[in-house]
Amino acid sequence: MTPEDAISTAKEEAKDGDVHAIELDFDDRDEAWQYEVKIIDGTTEFDVEIDAETGDVVDVEKDSTDDKEKAVDLKDPMAFDEALKLAQEKASGRLDGWKLDSDDDRIEYQFDFDDDDEEIEVSVDVESKKVSVDD
Repeated sequence: MTPEDAISTAKEEAKDGDVHAIELDFDDRDEAWQYEVKIIDGTTEFDVEIDAETGDVVDVEKDSTDDKEKAVDLKDPMAFDEALKLAQEKASGRLDGWKLDSDDDRIEYQFDFDDDDEEIEVSVDVESKKVSVDD
């Protein structure tokens, strides 16, 4: 399942709204790779968890919000592949997960790498292309 597929599935659950975050991570409880997509429609926030292999919706949480963060887009202003390439220039190892989200009026990709049991987190700002490493 691609990130675009996960977004489409989440939008079917939420019926309307803008994507404000997408994350791919291994869920220890379910022992499966899952996408979590956050969609905001006005004052309603939907968190939709989707099994990354089967495409099945695992969980949907609905809550009220006053979040005014920007919507995110997997292609604009920076595509996932470009962000991953920039991150891989700063860190090596196995990619353990990633997310794209909006926080404090900044949109950034965050990549989690495992390099011989050393956790390395790399953030890429989609507008400035600034890369920062937190290990």
